[in-house]
Amino acid sequence: MAEPSRTATRTPLFSRKSAIAVLGVASFAFLLVLYMSGKGGKNAPVDPACLGTAKIAARLQPLVRGEIAALTLASSSKLLPELSFTAPGGTARLANFKGRTV
Repeated sequence: MAEPSRTATRTPLFSRKSAIAVLGVASFAFLLVLYMSGKGGKNAPVDPACLGTAKIAARLQPLVRGEIAALTLASSSKLLPELSFTAPGGTARLANFKGRTV
């Protein structure tokens, strides 16, 4: 007579669906941590010279819809580099116009 097989089928600790769900939640949490700790976006430091502009941009953000959404508001402030150009009468710098609308 043949002896019955002693290899019992094991039941998995987790079902396949629950393992996929746990992996999905862990991946989402990881990506969320990367997004929140990354440079740029809402976590970017604001230069003190541009604080007023950053406040205005934050106030305008909810209004950016429709056609204007193609033009994005800057997520972080940056100081303008020193600019010089040829003007009638010689070379001029943007700093020459400080306090005036250009």
